[in-house]
Amino acid sequence: MIKEQEMYKKELFSSEFLNIADGETVFDFFLLSSIKYNSSSKGVKWLELRLEDCTGSIHGRVWSDAIKAEYLDQAGKVMLVKGVVNFYAGRPELTVTLMREMEAGTFDLTEVIRSLSEEMLKKEVLSIENLMDRIPDPAIGQYVKSICTSERIMEMGRLPVHLFGHHSYRGGLLEHTLEVSYGAFYHAKFVQGIRMKQADLSLLAAGALLHDIHVPEFIGKNGYSCYRKPFDGLIGLSSGLEVLKNARKEVAISEERFIHLLHIIEASHEDGPKPKTLEAMAVRSANALSIEMNQLEETFRNADIYHSDSKNYAWCRSLDREVYRL
Repeated sequence: MIKEQEMYKKELFSSEFLNIADGETVFDFFLLSSIKYNSSSKGVKWLELRLEDCTGSIHGRVWSDAIKAEYLDQAGKVMLVKGVVNFYAGRPELTVTLMREMEAGTFDLTEVIRSLSEEMLKKEVLSIENLMDRIPDPAIGQYVKSICTSERIMEMGRLPVHLFGHHSYRGGLLEHTLEVSYGAFYHAKFVQGIRMKQADLSLLAAGALLHDIHVPEFIGKNGYSCYRKPFDGLIGLSSGLEVLKNARKEVAISEERFIHLLHIIEASHEDGPKPKTLEAMAVRSANALSIEMNQLEETFRNADIYHSDSKNYAWCRSLDREVYRL
């Protein structure tokens, strides 16, 4: 790690750990994406870590003699890490002896989390704009467009959903929004002719496009390293609710449809209320599919980094099961 113009630059990336000698000391900064307390039946205690940067992730452990109480509250923060490399079952791990939170402004976020390519982001921006044009109800379409302006869409292309789970890279928010929106909208549209109950495609599309509308405001207010508590509804995330309310001042939609839209957005998250409408169920299902697909993709991405033989199976930590790429 070196310092240039008051900013630290990484010298060691997680994708390079296979080339590091067993027993070598590491001193660099990583995103502490997860931390878990463990103990064995013999009384051995340790913290299990997941350390990430823009090239991938590496597992780490803090044994009982080096555990500090504050470590458990630092998930999602960029940490200066000191430790020793060791190989377990052919996989590099890091025995961490010391961690310290890095101050905002002392590091470049692009070195810690990866980014989608500009070409990919351009395609996703066009797809989002195309879907907004396809919303059948002109009033609902105009309402969504008043929120999803070009500036906001570009902002979504620079942000992760969050740094703790799915789509945890720059552009992940836009990618996830696109997956949920197209998944819910076109599934519902495709089955319209064979279902007895017809979905309101306008509200469904609006709910999908806006289901994570609170994320930019949340990150702007709390920063990247703030731990996101489980989703507690738009009332708890007042900035997102304020965005939705303010848009009604520009585009008039009925109170009934606005309440329905709020329910779709709130029910789209697993820890939100249970979906009570067809539209809410469709968006929630599309959201869950996008999350699980991303977790599978990230599992195999890390497997490719750490296994030169590119195995067709890997253990997915987030899903807690072995997954296969056949």
